[in-house]
Amino acid sequence: LPSAPIAPGQWDTITVSYSPTMEGLHTAYLNIISNADNGTQVILLKGTGILPRLTLTPSPLKFDSVGIGDSSCKYLTLYNPGSDTIALSNNYFASSDADFSFTKLIGDDTLIAPDHSKQILVCFRPIRNGAREARLRFTTNIPRTFDSPRQDTSSFIVNIQGTGVPFGRLAVSGRPMVDSGEIGKSICRTDTLWNMGTIDLTITSAMLTGANAAEYTVSGVTFPLTIGPGSFVVFNVCAVPGARGDRNAQLNLLGTSNGRPTTAMLSLDVFGQLVCVSSTPNAAFTAKTCVGMTDTASVEVTNCGDIATAYNAVLTGTGYMIIGPATSSNVGATGKTTFKVAFTPTTRGTSNGTLDITGGTASTQVTLSGTGTAAMITGTAPQAADTKVGETSAAFDVPVKNDGECDWVPGPPANGGAFTCTGGSNTSIPAGGTGKLTFTFTPTQVGANTATITFPAQIGTSLPPASITLNGTGLAKASVRTLSEAQGFSLAQNYPNPFNPTTEIRFTLPHDAKVKLEIMDVTGQIVRTVFNERYSVGSHSTVVDASTLASGTYYYTLTTNDGSIRLTRQMVLVK
Repeated sequence: LPSAPIAPGQWDTITVSYSPTMEGLHTAYLNIISNADNGTQVILLKGTGILPRLTLTPSPLKFDSVGIGDSSCKYLTLYNPGSDTIALSNNYFASSDADFSFTKLIGDDTLIAPDHSKQILVCFRPIRNGAREARLRFTTNIPRTFDSPRQDTSSFIVNIQGTGVPFGRLAVSGRPMVDSGEIGKSICRTDTLWNMGTIDLTITSAMLTGANAAEYTVSGVTFPLTIGPGSFVVFNVCAVPGARGDRNAQLNLLGTSNGRPTTAMLSLDVFGQLVCVSSTPNAAFTAKTCVGMTDTASVEVTNCGDIATAYNAVLTGTGYMIIGPATSSNVGATGKTTFKVAFTPTTRGTSNGTLDITGGTASTQVTLSGTGTAAMITGTAPQAADTKVGETSAAFDVPVKNDGECDWVPGPPANGGAFTCTGGSNTSIPAGGTGKLTFTFTPTQVGANTATITFPAQIGTSLPPASITLNGTGLAKASVRTLSEAQGFSLAQNYPNPFNPTTEIRFTLPHDAKVKLEIMDVTGQIVRTVFNERYSVGSHSTVVDASTLASGTYYYTLTTNDGSIRLTRQMVLVK
């Protein structure tokens, strides 16, 4: 109350305090009794009792030192201790450095029932050094007080503080190594180590962990390794898958920057794929194949792996040849391809070979085995009947036996000389069978006539090569008569005889005479005149060069000029 009377024209105050004991509207009347003319004054008092309806913890919200470029997040809790539901009308930064962010409450999350709470995630990612600040404001539906002037108790402020500290920040770029690789074969890729921070960082170690870590290696970098801000270093990661399927590991990188540890991890995954080829172990040829004939066999190859592969075949062994391409097109997993192999024996007996098939890192070997067979021709040639030179004998048969395993057709014979085949040349002689060839004999020289018959146009092969030796004797014609001496004239036997290609001929004259020396073939045809001139009485000799004549029997004749003396002897030229 006023401590003294109030003078005219003056004023004083009465202080009224309000201390509610419960929430809600409270009223009272202040009765002021005085000696004034207007007597007692009644003043209506109103007040609203409220409890604190929203608490925010922690407040202020403080972050520890955070490396520039890194992020740290904390929760701010909004709790309603009152008896009525609070509705947030807004939540926002009243002021803020760009380093801060929060998850705004919307929809039903803006309603906080009594004795319930909501949480807001606030994050600090400094972009500058030093202290950074923000103010987060919440406005609610809490009514103003009934004071005059009325007080707004619906708004709440939380101060947020953080400090940005420069650090190097380690990052590794590169997708996880998800790729396919052959088992046992290296597959590599290049990745990058980055310093995304603002100062140097040092990577102290790199460690591979995981179920298949032993199959991976890191190369291209040596630790410890320092990387400047905003810089990078490339490195290689290689894997040698040891089995089929996913081969997993992790690359763990450890380092420090400004006294703070920094880490990064790269997941590694390679899918191991098998390269494989399989085939039948042997190529089946028929039991026996005649020399010069061809047998074929197919070798089927299966891709028992996971990677499409082209296969290449290489042959070793006598008598074998690949028919068609020696390289297949790509064969998918579980697919098949076929190589064809021909066997053409060149000799009698078993011939072995191999077919080596490769594709990628896989290989297989097929054993080849074939048996060569042939005809075996033997012939017993009888002596042809003696026949005069130039005449033809009666036909005679030559028995032929096939002691081999293959049929044989002679074909027209060659190198017959004085012998001519007149029958049987196109008749097949089966394996183990017999046949015959018919010949005639037309001698070209007096004496022995021999010819070895071969069969160049034969069908089938005989081992050893088929040949038949024919023999016959040629008789001289009656018109060619030998005489060595007459009326003191003599003609000696040439020496040597047989000869090749020169021989010496001696003769004796009883008186001076003109004589002629001539050489005739077995038909009496003159083939050479050695001399025709006059010689004195006595013995003489001459050398005959027969290098231009064919082998055979010849006659040399010494004749006088008047033809009264004619001496003849036989000589044989063998080349």
